[in-house]
Order: sequence, then structure tokens, then C-alpha cells
Amino acid sequence: MSEYFAFIDESGNHDLDTSKEGVSTYYVVAAIVCKSANVESLTKTVDVIKNKHYGTGEIKSSKTKEDRRLRVINDLLDIDFKFTAIAVNKNELQKIGGFPHKKSFVKFLHGILYKSLVATYQDISIRADEHGREEFMIGFRNYITKNHIPDLFKTCTVEHVKSESNVLVQLADFLAGTIRIFYEENASKDLNEAFIKLATKSRLSIEEWPPQHFRRIDQRPDREEHDEVVFTVAMNSAASFVSENSEFSDEEIQPQLIVLKYLLFQAQFVHTEYISSGELRDHLAACGYADISEHQFKSMVISKLRDCDVLISSSNRGYKIPQTHADYMDFVELVNGQTIPLLDRLRRAKKALFEASLGEIKTFDDPQYEKLKRVIDALGN
Repeated sequence: MSEYFAFIDESGNHDLDTSKEGVSTYYVVAAIVCKSANVESLTKTVDVIKNKHYGTGEIKSSKTKEDRRLRVINDLLDIDFKFTAIAVNKNELQKIGGFPHKKSFVKFLHGILYKSLVATYQDISIRADEHGREEFMIGFRNYITKNHIPDLFKTCTVEHVKSESNVLVQLADFLAGTIRIFYEENASKDLNEAFIKLATKSRLSIEEWPPQHFRRIDQRPDREEHDEVVFTVAMNSAASFVSENSEFSDEEIQPQLIVLKYLLFQAQFVHTEYISSGELRDHLAACGYADISEHQFKSMVISKLRDCDVLISSSNRGYKIPQTHADYMDFVELVNGQTIPLLDRLRRAKKALFEASLGEIKTFDDPQYEKLKRVIDALGN
């Protein structure tokens, strides 16, 4: 049996001409992800919610009005589950082109999510709602196997199931529909707040494709001078890293992508305070990276992102993509408070040993310390 399972469904139609009446602006694919050992218990828990709100019928987003959707979300907040999703902006997709047929559209867009799942989890079984005729589904599975399973060290099976027989696929349908309402800005304030609360608790990632990282839920009137510059540069740097590295399944890059996507969602929709390293490591654990220590998190995730020019602010409260000039200055203050005293201690130690050895101990003679020597010299004697 596979170590992980993903249960997938979609919301929105496949027509790319959004000028037509009834054609959705977004197409959303959502996946409930859990360990195989937890499938049975999660199924029972969601079945209780289904019976409470839908009776003997299916959980169907398209048949769920807002008042019931809010009640379902409220119950979902009380259970432990994780989901991931991709929200496709069809207006932007038309500019790219290359999707004249439903078949190519569905295969490609589902493939983006499937590839992300396979890159994150070594051994995963995917259960997806049926798409039309058996002939198409066989072709779809062959396409995924050929294009989105990157190497022999990763295993993935894809099976199409009837949603009526799988309550976790139904839950994926509900989430896909809710996410689509959210992205199409058709939700009330109450539903926006409820969904953000649920997403903050249960999402692994929600990506907009093609990448659009500048959506704001609240336009705060009290933004100071340079805030927008900081926000734009920070979001651009994060978006560039995601775009440039999402095609790779490198085990070192995947934790960086997971953390950065988490920070991006917070910056776009939640406008939260700093996120602790503990919360980010918990998120990594939920995505299959449970053995990353605090030191590894700082050196192999945050530092590596910064080495690639991703702008991440940090303070003693945690990390965030800076939204304001003040956020950026928090990082400056942290570096100033930690680095300058450390460099000054090194300067004094170097001076004491140089004098005690009558000039024989020359700390920075090795070429690898050339930059450090210039910094120490700049601090004075």
C-alpha cells in the first residue's frame, strides 16, 4: 500500500472563453492529502459531516448555498486534515494559448497538481473523480505516468473513482468549489473570513496559475512611503523563485518551495504577523519533511532562499515576506543586533591574540577571509 493518498476533484468548467454566459473565470483542482494509515479514520469523520449537512446525498459544492457552506466550514475547522489546490485563471491562460481542446486543458492543469504531489511525496496513490468516458481516463492516466512521475525512486498510481462512493473526493469537490468562489471574488465577507481561517489551518498550498502573486484582500489606507516598493520587490522575488524552480524535484529545493508558498499565501490573503519557525517546520512535516531540525531549517531553507535573492524578513517572532518598509527594517534591525556585536567580539579577540603573539597570529591571512577582514578593519581598532 502507498504511504500517502490524495483524493482529487475540480470546480469550474473547461471552456476558456469566459465571455460566454455561465463560463467560470477560474478552474480549480483540489486534493485532500493524508497518510494511508489515516484514510479510514478521516473517511469516517467526513462521513459524519456529510450526513449532518447533506443527509444521504453527496457533498456537492455546486448545490451548496452560502449559509450551508459556512456551517460545513465551521465543522471542518474541528477536524485534522490537509489539502492542496491549484486555481487556474482562465483569462490569463488565454494569453498563453495552447489549449484548444478540453482534453489538453484537463490533462495539463491536473498535471501541474499531480506533479507537485509526486515531487513532494515519494510514494502516493491518487484517487480522482471520473472525467467523461473510460477512453479519456485511460489516456489521462497514461499522460500522468509519462509526464509527471520524474524518476524510478518515486511511485504513483492514478485511479478514477465515482465521487458518490468516496466521501474524501466529495470533500475535495467542496473545497475546489469554495476556493473558486473565493478567487472569483463572489464570496461574502463572512465566507472570505471563514475560508481564510480554514486555509490557514488546513492548507498545504494553494497556487494560482499562471502565477499571480499580487492579489490583495484588504487595501489598507495607512500604507507608508516605500511600503508598496518593498511589497512589490518581495513578492516579485518570491514569485520568480517559485516559477524558476517548480519544475525541479530536487529534494533540497522542495522544502524551500513549500515554505515560500506558505509565506506567499499569508502575504497575499492573511496579512498575518510573523510566522514562527515552529509553525513553518510543522507545515514542512505535514508535507512529508518531518526530520528538518531548527538549524537545518535556517541554513537549508531560509538562508538558501535569501541566497537566491528572495526577500524574507525575520525577527525574534519568526519570518514573513515583508509587506511594508517597517517589515524590511525589522530584518535590518535583527542583522544589526546580532552581527555587529559578534563582529566586534571577533575584532577584539583578533587584536588580543595579535598582540600576545607579537604579531605572529594573523587571523585573516587566509584568502578565504578577505571579505571578513575588510569588514573587521572597517570597525576600527
